Amino acid sequence: MIAYGAWEFFKASNELGTESSKTEKKLSTNSSKSTWAVFLSTVSILMFLDLAGDATEVLTIVFVAHFQDTFVVFSGAVCALVAASAIETLIGNRLSKFLSLKRIHVFSFLVFLIIGTLAIVTTVIHSVP
Repeated sequence: MIAYGAWEFFKASNELGTESSKTEKKLSTNSSKSTWAVFLSTVSILMFLDLAGDATEVLTIVFVAHFQDTFVVFSGAVCALVAASAIETLIGNRLSKFLSLKRIHVFSFLVFLIIGTLAIVTTVIHSVP
């Protein structure tokens, strides 16, 4: 978590400095290409994260084992993921009006740093007898 957060932060910092003038030109000429690029990158990242496994996936397996109705559990999981994505998109849209891209990168780096540090600390605390 810490390494990924640092990598993304420094990669974005470098890209912000070198491509601020290029971005305006690209947005005017390649709007349809950039839309598809954003869509496809979002789909690929979310598919990768979904394959990595998370609590949602585990809970879906538990619900299928408990309720035995695969279609209802699948429908509920899809609706929940769509609703969560809609809420996250709305929050991101509202925050983008108040925060600059640089501040968002700093904030996300801090969140990854905190989560990674907490994971390491709790692992060390629980492994000590």
